[in-house]
Amino acid sequence: MFDMRGNLAAGIFVALAGSALVRSMKSPSSTVVRRLWLPAIAFISGPLLTVGSCVVDVYCISKYTHPDDVVPMIVSAAVIGFVAGGIGAMAFWIVER
Repeated sequence: MFDMRGNLAAGIFVALAGSALVRSMKSPSSTVVRRLWLPAIAFISGPLLTVGSCVVDVYCISKYTHPDDVVPMIVSAAVIGFVAGGIGAMAFWIVER
């Protein structure tokens, strides 16, 4: 059986980093733009944070990753990031309405 505690820690880190990134953004002054900036930041930060954490894991933490496995891992991390960013963006959009 594999030890999956690292994945749980990475997931928690990505969630906290995304929350910190969204909270650190300043709201624009226009009311129309203000309604759209939080979902846009959530949608963009999802893939960036998941791919970034995957790259850090592959090149800094994991010792057993073969170079041929890097591209499929990054592609799957990007897909997960787009899904997570889309869900976060939809949640923020619904709350803002």
